[in-house]
Amino acid sequence: MSSRDKAIDPIGFFDSGVGGLSVFGALRNLLPNENLIYLADQTHVPYGPRSLSQVRAFSEGITRYLLTQDAKVIVVACNTASAAALHHLRQVYTQVLFVGMEPAVKPAAEQTHSGVVGVLATPATFQGELYASVIERFANGVTVLQDTCPGLVMEIDGGRLDTPAVQAILERALEPMLTRGIDTVVLGCTHFPFVIPTIEKIVGPEVRVIDPSPAVARQVERLLDANSLRSPSMSSGQERFLTTGDPAKPPSKGAVLKYVNRFSYATLEAQASTTPTILDGEQEIFYILSGKGTVTTATQTAELHSGIAVLMPAQCEFIIRNTGEAPLAMYLIAEPCPEGFSLNEDMLVVNENTTPVSSSTAHWVGIVKSLFTTSDGLGTLESILTCQFDPMTFFHPHSHGEGTEEVWVTITGDVYVLIGKQIRHQPPGTAYMIPTDGRTPHANFNVSDTMINMFYFARYKDHELRK
Repeated sequence: MSSRDKAIDPIGFFDSGVGGLSVFGALRNLLPNENLIYLADQTHVPYGPRSLSQVRAFSEGITRYLLTQDAKVIVVACNTASAAALHHLRQVYTQVLFVGMEPAVKPAAEQTHSGVVGVLATPATFQGELYASVIERFANGVTVLQDTCPGLVMEIDGGRLDTPAVQAILERALEPMLTRGIDTVVLGCTHFPFVIPTIEKIVGPEVRVIDPSPAVARQVERLLDANSLRSPSMSSGQERFLTTGDPAKPPSKGAVLKYVNRFSYATLEAQASTTPTILDGEQEIFYILSGKGTVTTATQTAELHSGIAVLMPAQCEFIIRNTGEAPLAMYLIAEPCPEGFSLNEDMLVVNENTTPVSSSTAHWVGIVKSLFTTSDGLGTLESILTCQFDPMTFFHPHSHGEGTEEVWVTITGDVYVLIGKQIRHQPPGTAYMIPTDGRTPHANFNVSDTMINMFYFARYKDHELRK
């Protein structure tokens, strides 16, 4: 295909959600004749709290898809994905033109008069080598203050741009920076330009807010011209918008789970640490699968290794550190904090390895260890536990009352599952949820000669909040 032919192909964009539309809009204004295709990975939004390796895998899969759509340039319209994957994508797809997001620290450092600059970005962006490189190259002699704005991406992705919740998140981030004398704010997440009016209201007219979207659009224009790929069309370009989620249901909660915001597998790279994080409107439960590290709050530090479970309440600042040479792997549950719910004051840590057996028989023959219940501080969930099933045993097929939400995850072993009239293989790392109709029988089968281990959480129909 000639350059002239390829010039009519679309420019591809992707982000975890709607944030990249700020870049999309800037490019559309600059290049109105280009065909554009935008993919929002709303099944996995937000990217910010995820491990760099997870985001890299998502980014590579989306890149493969955009290439099947003949994208002539791919814009990684997400700071987190750029930090995690841009270098990797350029190494793997050497013939593809990529444009990524780089926090605009350079212009901020050049233009600041006070010598103090604020950067708003996600945890994964701050952890990435790209951000560290930008700081090292351009921020000499400048004090750079950082904040991850917990919860802001999800508010924006849900279309909530001018609400008390958004105002509170931004005030918590910006007011300490203003006290320390910032005169410039860098938006290090493509979602954040959508709340520039609220940011400007908080910081006032003396503080400059830098949106990198126009600069990214100009870089795409330069690439097109340098490679003779500018569209020859004289008419307005076509636009396609795609999502990996359900377009009719904004992802304020999981695609399947009703009572949990998110359930995911997460890793923290060797010798890495999260930025200080404060959960807003939700609390998180971590169950460590492998690796070693620490979790620290203002009042305590706990060791992390296989079998450790942590219940981290909202409004409790914490840092997770990987002190080992291998990734720190965990399951993560994020549950909302219902109105009237009584939060714990600090994190609660449980060691499964030293926890007494809470049951040895139920619908099966095996070992049950309770990690957390409502009395420990769960909000919307009733119970989180682990189960071990003996070799060559199975559940008695059973069902629960209508409205019960029950999830089983295989940690180790070879599990087969009966759901209704279907039998499915359930290898390690896969999960299933029981239909909430109250009529579907289910059972787990261990047909191997070794123990199997499973992770379980549930909310039952008669759930009561701890108050």
